[in-house]
Amino acid sequence: MEVQERKRVANMYIINNNIKLIFLIFFICSCSSKVRTNKEYQITVDQINNRDTIELLDLSNKGFKKVPDLSSYNIKRLDLSKNDIKKFDETFLPKSLLNLNLSKNLIGDFVTVTKLRNLRDLDLSFNNIDSVNINPCIKNVDLSNNNLVYLNFDCFNEKIADTLDISNNTGFSNVVPFPTTLYNIVLRKNIKNKKSLIWSFEVPIDD
Repeated sequence: MEVQERKRVANMYIINNNIKLIFLIFFICSCSSKVRTNKEYQITVDQINNRDTIELLDLSNKGFKKVPDLSSYNIKRLDLSKNDIKKFDETFLPKSLLNLNLSKNLIGDFVTVTKLRNLRDLDLSFNNIDSVNINPCIKNVDLSNNNLVYLNFDCFNEKIADTLDISNNTGFSNVVPFPTTLYNIVLRKNIKNKKSLIWSFEVPIDD
């Protein structure tokens, strides 16, 4: 009986220790995960060096209410999608940007892009934008799923760009103030009418 009792106590001790060990491992993993997440967030915002070149900075889904001031940094690709940004302010953005994603925010009213001279790809889809003016031309522009009624590109002499997406802007007319040959591909599903885009200067004048 004494031997069996010792075995029972020993087994209980092992089980209890195993439970404690599992809990400790779980606790350490949880803490490490939180620290790692916070550290990544701090590095992306507070500890990046403005002398370094950042290939990709992912600040998506961070709860930003406005565009963070990153103007002094050398960033190539910036993802600010899925935030609560209400105003597009390009003065806070790096002039080195090649790719900018501001989709799924709360940006409204008028958007002007004139200072980001190196930008090649711009995604402003799923916002509340009604007017956009871009100069110079940007190779790929996604303005789908907005409230767009006006769009202009001040770049008549630029080389033909690649893709413009204005889909799902139900108030957007097919008569536009820029040459329709500017973009090689124009996606325009579910705009005001089903007609092809036409440059306003080419609209026939009735006698």
